[in-house]
Amino acid sequence: MGRKPIDESSSMKREDEIIQAAVNVFSSKGFSAATTSEIAKEAGIAEGTIFRYFKTKKDILHGILLKLIKTFSGSLVLSGIEKIFHEGEGKDLRKLFKEVVRDRLNVARSIQPMAQVLLTEAIYHADIRKALYDNLYIKALALFTAFRNEAVAKGVLR
Repeated sequence: MGRKPIDESSSMKREDEIIQAAVNVFSSKGFSAATTSEIAKEAGIAEGTIFRYFKTKKDILHGILLKLIKTFSGSLVLSGIEKIFHEGEGKDLRKLFKEVVRDRLNVARSIQPMAQVLLTEAIYHADIRKALYDNLYIKALALFTAFRNEAVAKGVLR
C-alpha cells in the first residue's frame, strides 16, 4: 500500500498553526530562550512534526517574517494608506494626516505580537532587517513620496 497523498491545504494549515504557536512563545520568551518543544506544546503537536515543516528554529522565525511581510506589505499596509490618500483629495491636510495616524495605529494593534517578535529579532539578524527594509520600508516610502510630490505639485505643500 502506497503513501496517502498529503493534502496541501491541511499542510498549509498545520504550518500556520506552528507559526502562530511560535509567535506566542517567541513573544513571551524571546527567540533565543524559546525551544521547539515549547512551540510544539503550544501548537498541540509532537516536536518532530515541527521539523517536517521547518528545518530549524530560525526557519520558523523566517516563516513568521514571510507571513508578516505578506500581510503587512499587501492590503494591510499599502492599500489602507492608498485609500486614505485617494479619498483625501481636497481634504484638509491635518484631517488627512490624522486619518493616516489612526489607520497606522489600528494596523499596529492588529499585528502587535507578530511585529514585536520580528522587530526584536531584527536587532540581531541582518537578513530579517533587510527583508523588512526591502519589503516594507521601501514600499511605504515610495507611497509617501508620491503623495508628497503630488501635494507639492498642487501647491498644498511646499
